[in-house]
Amino acid sequence: MKASDLLPGAPVHLRPDLLLAEDLAAADGEVVSVDAAGSPRELGPVYRRMPGGEPVVPTGRVLVRFDDSADRTAVLASAGYRLSETLGYAPEAVWARAVEGGVVGALSGLDHLAASAGVVAAEPELISERTWKG
Repeated sequence: MKASDLLPGAPVHLRPDLLLAEDLAAADGEVVSVDAAGSPRELGPVYRRMPGGEPVVPTGRVLVRFDDSADRTAVLASAGYRLSETLGYAPEAVWARAVEGGVVGALSGLDHLAASAGVVAAEPELISERTWKG
């Protein structure tokens, strides 16, 4: 079994530097092998950052930056998203979530959202394992 079979609608190439990890899935806050994931759990996609293959997990939140003319609520709604959080330190940006479909819904609608009038940029929030530099 592959991740794309378990997670229909999840983009295989989220961005040029991110490739769907066919052997991994996110389950209960952990990255697990697709073979160990089983089907009863709610699963989410895991991507590999290229080059290198470091696994990263999308949270379902999307950072959206708007131009000054955009009606943010209307733009988000027309693309299938809802406002999740405003940012006091970045008044032109908001966190958004997909109205339906959870993480996969947020990722599958990303291109449509990014191409919407008034949107300057739209990027998924990704988390990875903490690394210590020193």
